[in-house]
Amino acid sequence: MGVDHGWIDDDGKYMWIGTFRAHNNGVHMVEYDTGRLVHSIHGIANLFPGKYTYTSGISGHGAWGKPGSVLAVASCEEFGTQWQGGKSAVVLLDISLSKNSTQPVVIV
Repeated sequence: MGVDHGWIDDDGKYMWIGTFRAHNNGVHMVEYDTGRLVHSIHGIANLFPGKYTYTSGISGHGAWGKPGSVLAVASCEEFGTQWQGGKSAVVLLDISLSKNSTQPVVIV
């Protein structure tokens, strides 16, 4: 697994980590203090049909389970082309769900 970017939520309880290797491409939520994996989101690799897309950046606002909280995940189709016209996308994930929920919602 290649780890590229991370973001610690505003509460400091969880860290969201982007991975980019084909076998586990996605975003993973871990407990900041223990490193325990809480949740994984996959599907970034399939943003553009027929092309491999990887997670290339993460940022956010708020914290898991708090109203108005969102995680922004940047993607890139091919390494090194993001500044030269390569295809990219930003996926926004609603992380403001109930603390009892385990599924973030893709909002864009």
